[in-house]
Amino acid sequence: MKYLIAAFIFVSTSAFADDSPYCLTKAHLARDMSSQLMQGLDPSKINFAFPNVRNEEQARQAKRFADEIMSEVMELMKTEDDSRKIYEIVKERCNESISDAI
Repeated sequence: MKYLIAAFIFVSTSAFADDSPYCLTKAHLARDMSSQLMQGLDPSKINFAFPNVRNEEQARQAKRFADEIMSEVMELMKTEDDSRKIYEIVKERCNESISDAI
């Protein structure tokens, strides 16, 4: 059974320049997920490891983060068949949302 293990570091989403560490992490995870899914891995078989989680609230946030990425990847895969393109789209969207929040 294949596993995608994502080490996630909680990063604040305060003001960042383009390609924030948060967005790069999110985009890398999206690329890895889409690559595995395109190889035929069942989405329910993708496991995440969040070694920096210290309490229940952080665990909930980590789960929500992973679920949101999976949802975005699944939606993008309806029109995109290249994991590198999905990486770029997720990174761009993320950076735009941070810029809009400033």
